Amino acid sequence: MSQTTSEPGAFRELDALASAALARDPEAPWALVDVRSVEEFDSGHPAGAWNVPLGVKTWHGLVANPRFLEAMQALFARDDRLLLSCATGQRSRQACLVLGDAGFAYLVNVSSGFLGRHDLRGRPVDPGWQACGLPVENEAQPGRSWAAILARLESGPAS
Repeated sequence: MSQTTSEPGAFRELDALASAALARDPEAPWALVDVRSVEEFDSGHPAGAWNVPLGVKTWHGLVANPRFLEAMQALFARDDRLLLSCATGQRSRQACLVLGDAGFAYLVNVSSGFLGRHDLRGRPVDPGWQACGLPVENEAQPGRSWAAILARLESGPAS
């Protein structure tokens, strides 16, 4: 299922169930990165996910995270396989564009995100990670919270 992108910014879109199957593949593991805010991540996220917010909350509201790309480049190699997720697939789609332009080759947007997509009447049209009954946790695994990742960035490269 994995293939390199043919042009900068290219990526694939898969629903939550197909993305979870990739994450479980023992022969070609995919890292799951949740690009939601810290608060959203802390309220529940896919089990084992890294939290690298595409946006950060300020008194102006949610603004672009100036350290997003730096963090992703510190955590992952350009040929690592990455599943990007958010609430409904929109922010993670933006994250895929940013990472593709930066040279990351194996990118998948979890198109339904954690919460799923709904029509204008609020009816589910594409169930997300949580609605599919996939593994969820409320606490980050060691080193995978945004606070831990920031601390790693502040301490500089490992020697």
